[in-house]
Amino acid sequence: FFFFMKLITCFFTILFALHCFAQCEGNPCNDGNSCTIDYCYGFFVEESPQTFCFYEDVDCDDHDVCTIDSCNNDSGCNYQTISCDDGDNTTIDTCDRLKGCQFTPIVCTDDDDNVCTEPTIDLDSQTCYNVDVSQSCEDDGDACTLEYCDTQRGCQITYQDCDDGLYCTINDRCENGECVYDDVECDNYSTCSEDSFGECITNETNQVEQA
Repeated sequence: FFFFMKLITCFFTILFALHCFAQCEGNPCNDGNSCTIDYCYGFFVEESPQTFCFYEDVDCDDHDVCTIDSCNNDSGCNYQTISCDDGDNTTIDTCDRLKGCQFTPIVCTDDDDNVCTEPTIDLDSQTCYNVDVSQSCEDDGDACTLEYCDTQRGCQITYQDCDDGLYCTINDRCENGECVYDDVECDNYSTCSEDSFGECITNETNQVEQA
């Protein structure tokens, strides 16, 4: 008996629904607003057909935190992309649809195997490049030394080479940034000979004069 009554109820419910749709033919509840879903229900009151309108707001949520969701009465749902620009060129700005704005620091690595350069960021292009830092090698204040940067060892100091390669000069050295030399001293009757590897060779002319 219960099953039979439930079946009759369902039957009349279906008939009523079909009748309602017939009464709302032509969408009389259209409010011209793209931001609402329009529903129409028709029924009879004392054998007079009646129309009941119901409006539900359109859900414009795209479940993307990177957009601002809104609805325009004419065009419907609109999705405006948010700006994640933090004004810092040392970060890459992106947006994750679940997490929102992400700011990833640009990390420049020293990949040229040269201790005389340092990686830095080109703020305009947000790319990395190596800049020469050899000028950072400090001057030791000695005019006879040269400061330079070795690509493997870094800042180095080398002394000015004042060796003139001559046998007849000695004590080759640097003084105040200039090379100075002492001559090999020979007596009045001899001179220093490069051919003799710096030995004093007796001057025959002087010997004759002396005799």
